[in-house]
Amino acid sequence: MAVGDSQDLRVRALTEELIRRLRDFIAGRETPATLQQWAQKVWGPTQEGPATANRLATEALHDLWSADSRFPAGDLGSPPIFRPVDAAETLRQLQRGTLVGPVCEVAGLKAPLRHFATRLDLETERHVLDGLGWFEFLRFASPGTGRAFDLQRPLERRDSDNLPTLVRASIADDPQETLRDLFETLVIDHDDVAALADNFADLKPLRRTLWRQDDNGNRAVVAPFTGVRKAEAALQQYSALMHKQLYWLE
Repeated sequence: MAVGDSQDLRVRALTEELIRRLRDFIAGRETPATLQQWAQKVWGPTQEGPATANRLATEALHDLWSADSRFPAGDLGSPPIFRPVDAAETLRQLQRGTLVGPVCEVAGLKAPLRHFATRLDLETERHVLDGLGWFEFLRFASPGTGRAFDLQRPLERRDSDNLPTLVRASIADDPQETLRDLFETLVIDHDDVAALADNFADLKPLRRTLWRQDDNGNRAVVAPFTGVRKAEAALQQYSALMHKQLYWLE
């Protein structure tokens, strides 16, 4: 399964729904029983679910498959095995991931770090880097693959808001898939990148073109994209305008 294909997009949608339901469970809006019903519905009786590309999501679905189980078995007077504290740790792993081994720089992004923290609904962390001072970090994981990324920016430089947001990822991962995964996770494309690191600068992106046809049959290009989810978001935005025009992606 390649990043950006139809199966990858389905996995991302499932993982994002899983994250929403875990948050609702922690907030008291879901129960172990409703989580179990949902997991069994979306995953099917074979448990060969659509999240196999994301190990963390697959493990979480295993938990939710029997979230309403009791111990001893069948004792309905005992509380369900799956607790909010378990959901909180599962949620942390799904959203943050783990950077494995040495890391490398991937890109500098134009938007400030806080923009992505808001988009991902995650809190940042602040630490001192030896000899460099205070930095702000944001660790997040791809909902499609579980691949972890790290964003960082300096805090003590007066021009820090004008600096690109540095992205790092595991050096062991395939550069092409890493870059595509970054784009699909943040819903961005090359237009949102200030600079790419050397190993990523010459990679060939996936391309989608948004077209428009007016009521006279005239066709024109609206915009090109190198991120599938960003292209689909633009398609939805234009289609919602309710103009007498047809929009589609190629």
